[in-house]
Amino acid sequence: MNLLDNFSFKHLFLYLVLLLVVDIPFLRFIFGEPYAKMVQAIQGTPMQIIEGGWTKVTGVAGVYLLMALAILMFVRPRIEDNITALAWGGLLGSIIYGVYAFTAFALFTNWNLNLSLVDLVWGGVLFGIVSVLGYQIEGMGLI
Repeated sequence: MNLLDNFSFKHLFLYLVLLLVVDIPFLRFIFGEPYAKMVQAIQGTPMQIIEGGWTKVTGVAGVYLLMALAILMFVRPRIEDNITALAWGGLLGSIIYGVYAFTAFALFTNWNLNLSLVDLVWGGVLFGIVSVLGYQIEGMGLI
């Protein structure tokens, strides 16, 4: 199987939009404040993404594009139904978010282990939900 057999820009865009739609409310209303406090404790200045200028926004865009690409290339080919979408998406999300969270925990003195655990679980939930939604949207013929 050729790795690019599963690639399509319309599916990449679908997963990108779904990631943003599901993740932004979580980050804004649930996880944002404790995460921002932890980052400030580590770097001594407030966390700035949008206010941080073009380079910060470019970094965020890169993260979401890579996450959408990961779902497209590694989860979508394995989806047979809602359960496999949830399972494969959840597994990949937990791995990706877990690698980030526990690397940061290992590197930064003030990194909070509890937030790392929440991040790991959220990665699984986020990727699982997005994978199921993508499967459902494809099944309805909307893409």
